[in-house]
Amino acid sequence: MGHGCGKMLAAVMSAALLAALAGCSGGGDKTAQPTEPTADDPVKIVEAFDNTVMQHKAREAVAKYVAEDFIEHDPTVKGGNREGLLDYMVKAGWDEGSNPFPEMRDVVDRRFGSGEYVVTQHHIFQDKNDRGTVFVDTFRVVNGKIVEHWDVAQPVPEKTNDNPNTMW
Repeated sequence: MGHGCGKMLAAVMSAALLAALAGCSGGGDKTAQPTEPTADDPVKIVEAFDNTVMQHKAREAVAKYVAEDFIEHDPTVKGGNREGLLDYMVKAGWDEGSNPFPEMRDVVDRRFGSGEYVVTQHHIFQDKNDRGTVFVDTFRVVNGKIVEHWDVAQPVPEKTNDNPNTMW
């Protein structure tokens, strides 16, 4: 992989982490005020976090929905903790009304929970010419707070005739 490709992949992965944490559900009425989630519904907690970040309110989202002892498994988040996550999100423009990725589109394909775990399957397009990247994010929610996050990502390859199924 050439040096320029590595930088591009790093930029896509940065955008993807933010979108994964934000959910970027796309569509729907963004002005509607969701009801406050209860601590006993981890899926609603993750959705509320996503919606708050998508309104470019990273500080509010982290303060309200992320536990003090949060663990981030993405190696690009310095410290792998709550402070590192907030720093990462603010530097990337997900706070104070900025829009760092105006053409980005994120489609949530599935979100489901079991106990304290919530899994989101989604794909992100950087712009209209991008084939996209597919993600699976796993959150762990305890007492109404996100305490841990993992993610995996795979760029969508060029279409082949070998497998007619989509990645999502």
